[in-house]
Amino acid sequence: MKHSQAELKKIVARAGAKLTGVKILGVMCSATGKDQAGLAAIAVGSMRAQLTGGVFADTAFQFENGSELTITAANFADIEAVWTPFRQSFYTP
Repeated sequence: MKHSQAELKKIVARAGAKLTGVKILGVMCSATGKDQAGLAAIAVGSMRAQLTGGVFADTAFQFENGSELTITAANFADIEAVWTPFRQSFYTP
């Protein structure tokens, strides 16, 4: 599939914005596919802990842009509330 110059510029800009990320709890958190996969795995662990009465261990998450954010049971919902809409904004028709 060939892209026009304008389409290529949008693709490059979108990739740059994903890597730059969004500020969450004072940390610039990228929103790449690798970040999404990692955060999805953490979400599964969080849900598993809630369903089984277990403990969700604090997790030092390394974003693809090099930033690190410690995800805890207490802050995971706040992180998700900012990160998910940011990531989804790249796929709005």
